[in-house]
Amino acid sequence: MVMDIVVERGPRVIIVGGKVLATVDNISIQVAEATEEELEKLKSAYEIRLVKMLGEGDSVVTQLRNCAVEYKRLDEKGGL
Repeated sequence: MVMDIVVERGPRVIIVGGKVLATVDNISIQVAEATEEELEKLKSAYEIRLVKMLGEGDSVVTQLRNCAVEYKRLDEKGGL
């Protein structure tokens, strides 16, 4: 089990509702707890989806617990 690690994902495009909302120079994901396998899947994932959970009683598998995602916008000169 891996605890309290930050995974840097690098440049990304943020898409909301099928439309590009922003480009970012880095996305950092702070992982409170994950297995080695879960962490490798996160590090190698081409696409990561953020989905609002409906409630504690729902049967949702949370492989990464207590995650915080930070992103920074690229300036107008920056691009992917």
